[in-house]
Amino acid sequence: MAHWRVEGASARETKAFDTALGWATSGQVVFPLSSAHFFELAKIGNDQRRRLLARTMADLSQGWFLISPGNLIKHELRRAVARKFHKAVSANPQAPIARSIELAFADRDKVNLTREDRLFQQPGVLEEFLATARVDRTFLGNWDRVARGHERSRGLAWGGSKVSRKRTYCARLTIGISEAFGASLAEVGVTLADLEKLGPDGCVQLLEGVPFFDIEVFLHVERNEHRDRAIQANDEIDIAFLRMAVPYCDYVITEKFWANLLCRGHFDRKYRTVISSSLSAALTCVAARVSGGEDQDRR
Repeated sequence: MAHWRVEGASARETKAFDTALGWATSGQVVFPLSSAHFFELAKIGNDQRRRLLARTMADLSQGWFLISPGNLIKHELRRAVARKFHKAVSANPQAPIARSIELAFADRDKVNLTREDRLFQQPGVLEEFLATARVDRTFLGNWDRVARGHERSRGLAWGGSKVSRKRTYCARLTIGISEAFGASLAEVGVTLADLEKLGPDGCVQLLEGVPFFDIEVFLHVERNEHRDRAIQANDEIDIAFLRMAVPYCDYVITEKFWANLLCRGHFDRKYRTVISSSLSAALTCVAARVSGGEDQDRR
């Protein structure tokens, strides 16, 4: 087991890290990384801080990653369509985590899983990659432009109702996944005419039957309702992480703004997930579950 100390860390923080590391290396708990973690880390300009966080992330994750939504969309859409139209469908589960860094960024059918990919299961290799990966001003500027675009759209759409704003977002989302959506309908034996009979609200509910779209739609809509809070460049990265973490993980730590939104929407109950802005509170919950010997069906 790797042991290291951070200058300035309190005894409580050091103990918390050692405990979490013990869980990770023994396989009792999985702390998967997502593509959002890579983007967040790559924005840090201070080399020493980036190295420290990279080491922490590599040691705790042990090479486990939340796979990209593209690797789950066919399965989840097919299930959502089947449930909505009361059709039978194969229920073969799709694991939301994998020991593959490539699957965290790309769809399984678009990558060639190689020996080099498996090297990132080694904490040292993963740490070096994380510590040296950087993003440039162009990348950061793109997120700023996205935030400004959402801010403009929010202003233009404010004259309508919240329901219409939600429908509009779902319509745009559906266009973006039209290929996968059409394939799912065909596989289940549902036609476009059947879909039209659902009406706008029925189509929204169908999308909400896909766990990561359920979270994405809710957070985009509710975020936009808070006009007292400017839309931030980092919002899209946060939502990208939360749409995968909340449905597929048991414990999620995020900013207070997002945690409050999700808990007020009762997504913690819906997905049986502890959602908190307090790391110590989450670790206490994990410790209780580990010591209780409960089965770990999710991470």
